[in-house]
This record gives sequence, C-alpha cells and structure tokens, in this order.
Amino acid sequence: MTNPRDTQRQRLYDAEEKACCAIGMAHWGQTIKNADLQGFVNMVLANRAVAARWPGRSVSVRLTKGGGWAYGNEIRLGVRARNEYIVLHELAHVLTPDKYAAHGPEFAGIFLWLVQTIHSKELADALRVAFKEHKVRKSNVAIPTPMDRTEKALRERIAKLRAEQTALNRAMAAAQSD
Repeated sequence: MTNPRDTQRQRLYDAEEKACCAIGMAHWGQTIKNADLQGFVNMVLANRAVAARWPGRSVSVRLTKGGGWAYGNEIRLGVRARNEYIVLHELAHVLTPDKYAAHGPEFAGIFLWLVQTIHSKELADALRVAFKEHKVRKSNVAIPTPMDRTEKALRERIAKLRAEQTALNRAMAAAQSD
C-alpha cells in the first residue's frame, strides 16, 4: 500500500510558523535540555488524556543533526528541533496512523489536539487561526475516543485469555498427533 500524497505539508509548516510568531514564541531552537527530552516525551504520553487515547505507547528520542523527524516509535531531533512545539509535531506523526498523509488533515487534527492538551490554549487558538489562513485542513477522525481504565483492563484480560486459549489449542493438537 502506498502512502497518500502529502499535499498540504508546506501550508502546514507556514501555519505553524505564523502561529508561533503570533504569540511571540520561537518556532525553532532548543528549549529542552538534551537530558530532559525523553522525559518530556514520556510525560506527554503519560498525560491522562493522551494515555486514554493511545494506551501503552512508548516513543524513543534520538539526538541527531538537522530538524525533526519521526518514524515508527522513534523521533529524531536536531538541536533546533529540541523544543516542546517540535516534539509535539513529531509525536503527532508517531500517533497518526500510516494510512493517512504525513501532514494531512488527520495529522493536523492530532497535532492541534496535542498542542491544546499539552502546550496551551493560546497556541492552539493561534494555530487554528493560522490553519484557516493557510487553508490547512484538519480532521479529528484519527483521534481515538478515550478508553477508560475498566475498558482497557477488560481488553487486556480478553487478549490474555485469547493467548492462553491459543496455547491450549496448540498443546491439545500436539498431544493428539502423538
């Protein structure tokens, strides 16, 4: 399967720059110490609202040169990308299912939700305005509904029971073939 075309990437980047400028925040530049980057990512993923939607996610941070980049469950951050805003952008890539465009409406929806939930309402409002000005489409379809702890525990128990049943079926099949 091929990935959908990333038709709004530059518009999204331009909107991000405009939103940061609108509230007097630098879009690029290191604001998180290297030793604290993994802790910030872990804090975001442990946030109650985030963990309820993406339970059990873990993302590793790797320090590199250049900007920010995400693939699988890893984000790579150059010096100029080591700030809360860019980390949230890269986490949005990790949390957006692969079937959606890299900077498509679903990514934009997840990114905006993360900014609102983790960073600030002020930045989220500026980003909404900038999205509209730059014609960046957003969709919340890829943001999962929160899973409460009871439902999560139930799903984990069902998965465990299925695994036990599979193992039992294999053992019974092996015993019958002997």
